[in-house]
Amino acid sequence: MSFAERISFVDQHGGPRGLAELLGRAAALVHAGRAAGVEAAALGRTLHARLNPANDPRPAVAVIPVVDLAEVPAMFHGLVRGVIRGRSPDVTVWIDFHGGLRDSLALSTAAASVVALDGAGGVAAIETGPFDTAVLERLVATLEALRA
Repeated sequence: MSFAERISFVDQHGGPRGLAELLGRAAALVHAGRAAGVEAAALGRTLHARLNPANDPRPAVAVIPVVDLAEVPAMFHGLVRGVIRGRSPDVTVWIDFHGGLRDSLALSTAAASVVALDGAGGVAAIETGPFDTAVLERLVATLEALRA
């Protein structure tokens, strides 16, 4: 079973999401727990703007926000999806209620992280905040190279 097949998510509408749907294109998973949500949202907007032409219906690099909420009991998952739906009506947010991405890649939930994926679903790079100019430029360069 590949890395892409081992990890599953749900979006704020309750639909299943997975890394397999990103195969064939470069992607940036912007991962954070609740503590780093504001930082991750700003980072995701910056990456999307830097890597994708305006009004492109299928961006060259998929920038996917992933929120790690493994600590939330199952009985509250619907409530949490509703809150996220209200706060992010236009951007699909992948929710990791099982901590699979965090556990597989030893990510922190206290700081934003970006997992750069190549077109085959392999992990090309991982960066964890803080995201100063040098780190951001290195990450953008890596993602631009992956989309070529």
